[in-house]
Amino acid sequence: MLDITQAKATTPDGLSIAYDVQGQGDPILLIAGMSADRSLWSLVRYDLAERFRTIALDNRDAGASDCATTSYTATNLARDALAVLDSAGVERAHVLGHSLGGVIAQELAILAPDRVSRLTLANTFAANDHGTREHFALIGDLRDAVADDLTFLRALYFYGLGRSTLEHMPLSAVANQVLEGGPVQKPGALKRQIDVLLATSTLDRLGTIAVPTRVIWSSEDKFFSEAHSAAIVNTVDRAELVQIEKTGHCPMIEAPERFVAAVLD
Repeated sequence: MLDITQAKATTPDGLSIAYDVQGQGDPILLIAGMSADRSLWSLVRYDLAERFRTIALDNRDAGASDCATTSYTATNLARDALAVLDSAGVERAHVLGHSLGGVIAQELAILAPDRVSRLTLANTFAANDHGTREHFALIGDLRDAVADDLTFLRALYFYGLGRSTLEHMPLSAVANQVLEGGPVQKPGALKRQIDVLLATSTLDRLGTIAVPTRVIWSSEDKFFSEAHSAAIVNTVDRAELVQIEKTGHCPMIEAPERFVAAVLD
């Protein structure tokens, strides 16, 4: 068993960011996406920790980290991630980000290129289009309209999981497991994270990223198309695309072994 050490970092604007550390080796920073906390990585964490010193954080407005009191940007979230690296005593790390976490990872690599040794961007994007804006707006409206947390989580994971996964993974079971893990993100916190996604615009700056970059895309992702991933690959000089078949937006949950292989390959 690999021990997990719990810790907290303080952001430049005074918020407390919860994170934990597991494993030995080169450090890898794990950044979860919208409405998710560190538990997103639970099915792949041990396998990663056998190779790396894994550092997983809860973004502000999620998990055990502080809730924000005002709006913020992806750059603020990237600075939160830097605060975690500083707190953990890590000068340079691999960075793995999923969805919103992938946007944060892009901003981190642009903001502090000397702190990132390798970049893995899973199921994410670099610029909005009509489809992404509609998806994000609908999720925000659902959170406002649906008072029952279980029903909202079922709707959220209907979006998040691929069709192939939904054939054998009941939505209610997934939603109940999330509820057992802790309280559901508050509507205001979710809205602030959605606003960050709606403001995402890194594509014209990705050319400054010089580290090896792997972009992971799932064939049944309802949020982002292959074109969103291809746009990143075509803009970052040292980037490659890896596709995971028959999974949706959350391959680390739907196909953990294949996700780990895609990260480590």
